[in-house]
Amino acid sequence: GTAEALPEAKVTSPILRLLIEELGKHRRETAILSILIVLTAAVPIAAPFVLRNLTNQAVAGQGLSQLMNVAILLVVLESIAPMFDLVTGRLAIGLSWKVSNGIRAKLAKHILTLDAAWHGDRTAGELVERIDGDTASIGVFAAQMGSAGLLAGLLITGSLVAETVLHPLLGLTLFVGLLVSAVVMVLLRRFAVQRAGDERSASAALYGDIEERLRALDDLRANNAGEYAMWRHRVLARRWI
Repeated sequence: GTAEALPEAKVTSPILRLLIEELGKHRRETAILSILIVLTAAVPIAAPFVLRNLTNQAVAGQGLSQLMNVAILLVVLESIAPMFDLVTGRLAIGLSWKVSNGIRAKLAKHILTLDAAWHGDRTAGELVERIDGDTASIGVFAAQMGSAGLLAGLLITGSLVAETVLHPLLGLTLFVGLLVSAVVMVLLRRFAVQRAGDERSASAALYGDIEERLRALDDLRANNAGEYAMWRHRVLARRWI
């Protein structure tokens, strides 16, 4: 094993490949979640069109029975939208736990195969924080970005298409605004990813130091090194915060 076996925490293509590999083990849940995300995005987009149709029919003087049918459809769409949100969120969280647990198992198995020299350079607390903490961050990313991000993308795309069909000039204005926002987000991403990696590294160093001090508590007391241990803890905590 080498020191590169436990890299700095950052969102890279290997992590995405690992996520895709773990999602492949849960194809059924992934397929159901994908369908629910599409339906959840379609309902808010379809509801304004139904409302527009209801208004046009009312202005045109259509019969009450026909208006009632359109109104019932609108009520149904507005009622099932929160249900889709709830079910989608529940499935996304459950799937993220399954994926993150699979990644935890792979990382733990890999680290157990490394040589003693590699383990000697790292504390148990650091390894626990990097394996469990980093994997938890990946799980949160998968749950939030995988479901909420995809849902938001579908909503934005559907709204943009709908506005372009109804009002081409307004649709073009929205497209330009979205393009500018996307460029800004890509530029900010570089800064955010670097800071996220630094935060995970500082957190691992802090918990590694805590574990090491607790394990050597008797030696610290015997050598009257409590003040130094607290000073070291404050330095690492300040770096983390």
